[in-house]
Amino acid sequence: MKQFCYIGLFVGLVSVLFQSCEGKDVAYEKTYAFENNLLTKNEHPRFEFENTADTFQLYNVVLSVVHEPTVSAFQLPLELGYRSPYGESVSIPIAIPLYNNKFQPIGLMRSDSLVELQQTLFYANSFRKGLNTFELALDSHQDSLFGIVSFSLSIERAN
Repeated sequence: MKQFCYIGLFVGLVSVLFQSCEGKDVAYEKTYAFENNLLTKNEHPRFEFENTADTFQLYNVVLSVVHEPTVSAFQLPLELGYRSPYGESVSIPIAIPLYNNKFQPIGLMRSDSLVELQQTLFYANSFRKGLNTFELALDSHQDSLFGIVSFSLSIERAN
């Protein structure tokens, strides 16, 4: 009976270690930091994903926003631009909520002064082979937004 307990404990420990080492299958990731934690309408972070896989590969596109918990906007108003390798382009307005209805920051507290919020922009999307470009910009109705530290864009394999 004692051996079974040790075997169970060993299997459980190996399982926990395996799960902690298992990560997302990230095909692309880039971070863009803002000087003085100030996002202005002149900032246009550009993310270029070179797709070398066939077009049947599906991806999730995840935006991570690191901000101060005292950022002055309830939502982060952005324009997301996309350009395919063949010149097709689209611009999509998005508004990412930074606070819940109780005015508490949404996301994980990385420290006393930083919050990280992850937002999946596209689920199970395919991209054409070649250079796919994403560009983020502050909505044209805003001049600047203080308290935004960085944007990270990751493209994760979904299948």
